[in-house]
Amino acid sequence: MSEPYQRVEPTPFSAPQAEDSATPPPAASHRPPWLLPAFALLAVLAIIVLFLLPRWVDRDEDAPPAASAAPAKKAKKAKKKALFKK
Repeated sequence: MSEPYQRVEPTPFSAPQAEDSATPPPAASHRPPWLLPAFALLAVLAIIVLFLLPRWVDRDEDAPPAASAAPAKKAKKAKKKALFKK
């Protein structure tokens, strides 16, 4: 059976020598050129998903106009009233 508390010794190693490079390291504040256009595209997609997509989905273009338009509107109004009563 092993001893409950064995002392652990670190392994000796030789640290690598620092090399003088001809090129300086890149600056921390340097941004890649694609970063700002990527954020702009992300913002446009977020606006489309949050504002335009619900409007496109909310249109009942596939439903017959007389059969489902009136009950759907009544159901929406009832749902809104129920939400605001709480």
